[in-house]
Amino acid sequence: MAAGRGRSGGPRRRQPGASGGPPGHIERKRAQLAAQIGRSIEATLVGECEDEVLQNISVESVKPASGNRMLVTLIVHPPGTELGREDVLARLEAQRNLIVDRIAQDVTRRALPELSFWVVRDPGATNDDDDGPQGDAVDEGRGPDDPDAWGYDPFT
Repeated sequence: MAAGRGRSGGPRRRQPGASGGPPGHIERKRAQLAAQIGRSIEATLVGECEDEVLQNISVESVKPASGNRMLVTLIVHPPGTELGREDVLARLEAQRNLIVDRIAQDVTRRALPELSFWVVRDPGATNDDDDGPQGDAVDEGRGPDDPDAWGYDPFT
């Protein structure tokens, strides 16, 4: 029997494991989906939003979370750093339908994951406001308990 061939002489079929593929397959696919979602969100905000604040938001990361969720960390750059937390989040909420529609067009999946947003001010920006984050760059572990992150979950 030739290498790579099954008993019938045709290509060898992979026996699906519990995950439906080789080890790490699902994690790799989720990471790939997260990257696609990040690119879609950033392109939508920069290219299609007429709001100057949202045009200056960058996607720091998109990470798979528990269940069918993605945690999206966004960095607010000037002029958005001058606004309060509620103002930035209200602007993001106003573009909710556009963001979801563009992701649905850009990402081919049966069902899109739910998105949770964490918004952080540009670490290089200064602001005397106490109602939002300032300071260090985004790093692993930012989340709802981090005092420098503005949590926002518009899609639930």
